[in-house]
Amino acid sequence: PIGVGENVLLFGPEPVGKTQQSLLDNNLYVRIASIEGRIQNVLPAPTGEIARFKISAPRLSHANIGGVALNEAGETVGIVDGLEGNEATVLPTTSIRRAAQRVLKQRSTVPRPWLGVRGEAVAALPITQILNHGWAADRAHALAGEHRGILLTSVIPGSPAALAALRAGDVILKVDDKEIQNADDFTWWLDQAGPATSVRFTVARPDRLTEEALNVKLSGILDPAAGFGFRNRFPLTKGLSLLEQGAETITLRPAVANQLGTTAGMLVIYVEPTTPAAEAGLEVGDVIHSIDGKPISALQRVTALKPPLTLQVTRRKEKLTVIIPETPKN
Repeated sequence: PIGVGENVLLFGPEPVGKTQQSLLDNNLYVRIASIEGRIQNVLPAPTGEIARFKISAPRLSHANIGGVALNEAGETVGIVDGLEGNEATVLPTTSIRRAAQRVLKQRSTVPRPWLGVRGEAVAALPITQILNHGWAADRAHALAGEHRGILLTSVIPGSPAALAALRAGDVILKVDDKEIQNADDFTWWLDQAGPATSVRFTVARPDRLTEEALNVKLSGILDPAAGFGFRNRFPLTKGLSLLEQGAETITLRPAVANQLGTTAGMLVIYVEPTTPAAEAGLEVGDVIHSIDGKPISALQRVTALKPPLTLQVTRRKEKLTVIIPETPKN
């Protein structure tokens, strides 16, 4: 068992000094170092096992990602999956074994399951946001009172969710008869299902009085940025961003774009109402190919964009120009 407050050792590669490297001529030298840390948080899975846990430790760097975590008894308890400040997120050994079994079974790299939606846990939403997605007041209050389900805020066109007729405003209550209480539950059950599998969602809809069962076939996608996301919780966009203008995007690499039947660029997955992007007419599903005449590939090192901006986009196979004007100064 893993508990908060326990000490662990993180083993990973450490930079090699120039003096050491010069003594080895052309040989490859790797030095493994250990860092002592402490478990700060343990996130349980809906099944009762551990989904992941966080370790705080000094001198953490990206070199630690992929490193092994051992407990005081010398047992492997997980592998470092990511970093956030001075905390490392660790996947437990049970999750690693399941992933390895899938790789061995398919004899190839196993992508993450992809649904193609954005959403928020109902329990974390103000009632006004539920109402804004088409729910009548009495049903919205009843839904919020149950503290369960995921409200879909957008659905990517051409995605598995869109093909299954999921819509923004729908609330996913169950995955294969498993109750969904929060965002972590939903992500967990999708990950356990894996790509290229079918899952059954129990869905409540704002325009239907009874719950519906929908079968959804998940696809596999190698770009982790295109997985299921929660707005303001797991930001998807790295580098080039239109967030300040009210639009959230993901970068479509050629292989990913082919899965969606479009070309490479930036796919708009959410547009905040009453923002410059919304007022300019940008829509969910638009694919942005260039900004101010420069292709997206040439702008990836830019971290922020300032209006006015001229966007060349494709919308339902039609090429359009969307202009985000400069924000008037008060």
